Amino acid sequence: MKKALIICFLFFVLQQLFATAALALSMALGGTTDMAAVQTSSQFAWIFGCSYLMLYPLMIFIVHFLMANSGRSGLSGQWERPRPVAVVLSLAILLAIIIWLGNVLEYLSLPDLIEGQLGAMVKNPLCILILSVLGPVTEEICFRYGVMGSLLESARWRRWAIPVSALLFGVIHMNPPQIIAAFVLGLFLGWLYLRTRSLWLPIICHVVNNTNSTVIALLFGVESSNADLFPTPWAMAVATVVSIGLTLWLLGRLRRVLPVAGE
Repeated sequence: MKKALIICFLFFVLQQLFATAALALSMALGGTTDMAAVQTSSQFAWIFGCSYLMLYPLMIFIVHFLMANSGRSGLSGQWERPRPVAVVLSLAILLAIIIWLGNVLEYLSLPDLIEGQLGAMVKNPLCILILSVLGPVTEEICFRYGVMGSLLESARWRRWAIPVSALLFGVIHMNPPQIIAAFVLGLFLGWLYLRTRSLWLPIICHVVNNTNSTVIALLFGVESSNADLFPTPWAMAVATVVSIGLTLWLLGRLRRVLPVAGE
């Protein structure tokens, strides 16, 4: 547990430091103290993107260093490719989760604390790359390989590895809708990692999930969501129930396809 908390703490602190440095530099270059205006500017998006291009390799190195002394195979042993049917079923489950989770979040109407900043980011090609690909890859290495992997090494915390790592993954986002979404997604991604002990499926699903959100924000605005596909509350309710049932049914199918790692 100690190693898992260290990884989360470093991820949070470094993320805040790099974001703050990007904001301070943007304010200095723009000659303004209006943080809200700066965070919605294209200049900030470029500086923010460049700062995260430095942050993510640093976090991967830190996680690799912390996990290297645990006797595991290291990152090089985390890339066993899944069967195509497992990829298809995983993405189908992800789609079902996106539908019912998006509807639930729409119903809760939680305040989005980064909506303004996200609006500038989804118009910047570097930030799109970070949001859709580099961020998911880094987060899976940190939270599935690092946080969850360290919990699996502990006899005390092994049985709680999935929910605890998902909870930490959610809390680290520090934004109400993202906390819930990341927790639910973390449960699924953690289950995939537990079954395969490979980062392939978690990364594929995470990339698709973030790309879906980024494309919707880019095409229809950051205030849009998958829930907007349903014209009435009744349609949303039916879609929610059906997608939850589909999620459970597909999980049963995928469980039969994915062998338990180590067996």
